[in-house]
Amino acid sequence: MYASPDRPGITNLFQILSAFEDTPIAMLEEEFRAMPYGGTAAALKERTAAAVIRGLEPVRQRYEQVRGDVQWLERVRREGNGRAREVARERIKKIKEIVGLTDD
Repeated sequence: MYASPDRPGITNLFQILSAFEDTPIAMLEEEFRAMPYGGTAAALKERTAAAVIRGLEPVRQRYEQVRGDVQWLERVRREGNGRAREVARERIKKIKEIVGLTDD
């Protein structure tokens, strides 16, 4: 089994697996070629799915931790809104200056 432009599905799975296992695609290709029958798409899919689940576990745990913390979520929302308003204010000011709509 190998990655190539004419095999976008297999290539995509190898890229994802490579990223989550921090293993070069060439090494993964060799490993799957060494499997009985040259490896199968099903085996690649299963291993990729397991790697993604393992890799995203800390994200899932953090999500579970914060989703019930209403006070923290509200504080983060307020702070984000404040920063967004400040960025928007500065950009509007620059845009007005560029098009000649200054508040002189």
